[in-house]
Amino acid sequence: MDNTINEPYTAGREPGSAILGSSTTQDLTKIVSFMREDQDHIIFKRFERLNLYNLLCLQHRLTMVDKQIVLHEDSHDVHALARVLSTLEPLMKSYSKLSPDAQISYLNGCLR
Repeated sequence: MDNTINEPYTAGREPGSAILGSSTTQDLTKIVSFMREDQDHIIFKRFERLNLYNLLCLQHRLTMVDKQIVLHEDSHDVHALARVLSTLEPLMKSYSKLSPDAQISYLNGCLR
């Protein structure tokens, strides 16, 4: 039996690269079985704290990129501007995956 789990891609790691020990896999199997049988008590960890950190980190990184863009626009340094702009797309894609409703939900859930 393959003990890998599917994970979203993270920098420097391939998807599915987390390896679980056999006891952890057995524990997960028991939890999954319980969750599938008891539809009234489905439990999902929302990772609100981690989502908030992720959101705030993305916003911080985008703010830094925005400041660099303004700096290079003002100095008319097109080569430096091009380098900064090349970092923008992946950040915007990550940020766009968090819908405004999701962003507000994360903030509201974590600020309670």
